[in-house]
Amino acid sequence: MTEREWLKKSLDLLGDSLPLPAEELLKQQEQDSSLYDIAVEEGITYCLFSVPLEEKELLILLAYSRRGNVIADFSAWHVSADPAVNSHALYDALSEESDWMYLEHYLYHEMVHRDLPYPPADAVKKLPQEEVLFTRSAYVSRRYRGRHIFTQMLEMMAGFAVRNASGITRLTTMISLDPDVACYGEDARKTPYVYSYDKDEPVRQNNMKILEHLGFGIVRVEYHDQRDHEGDGTKIWFALRKQQIDIVETESFS
Repeated sequence: MTEREWLKKSLDLLGDSLPLPAEELLKQQEQDSSLYDIAVEEGITYCLFSVPLEEKELLILLAYSRRGNVIADFSAWHVSADPAVNSHALYDALSEESDWMYLEHYLYHEMVHRDLPYPPADAVKKLPQEEVLFTRSAYVSRRYRGRHIFTQMLEMMAGFAVRNASGITRLTTMISLDPDVACYGEDARKTPYVYSYDKDEPVRQNNMKILEHLGFGIVRVEYHDQRDHEGDGTKIWFALRKQQIDIVETESFS
């Protein structure tokens, strides 16, 4: 399949869940190749693309098997430090999306810019070059785990987030360690998700170990007895990684 065919396949799959019409996004990507990245590693095709919006862009990455089936996905809001810290509109948007996104934004503030007011005020402080990824979802189908697919997706997202940066750039990635729930692919279920301590907590603990191995620090927001039926076991654990990336510009010799 061509790059355009992979992009169209992904946009058609996501359909009405996209914030902009699929036809409009495909046209944008055809006109600007910086809005997508497609890679093939060990027979798996990774299709990453951007949905540009005001103050932020939505990054979506779908991984496909050799047969063209979705086996993994990763999505995140990508913003620069200025709106992440100073924009009340961005704060409102993430807070309205979900509790997880609100907490990722809050923890970013607490862990990286604690000296600044929260909720954000407009244009409080001019910040040095920094990019931020607020993760919305990240999932690898169970039978494809152990093949470094998550690591590949994470690194593709990181590289894409700094694609327009120059020099030494800081990238902060926030991930919620909510229980594994598949959005697409063979593990997706039509029935509503119900938290189960015995089923979900071992998976979360394993995910924490993987993220720690990849350089993330684990943050616990609150505590309650997870076996207590009053609690649902979610919105407790988060992971944060700060990277210093040196963007080296090279000349093309031909």
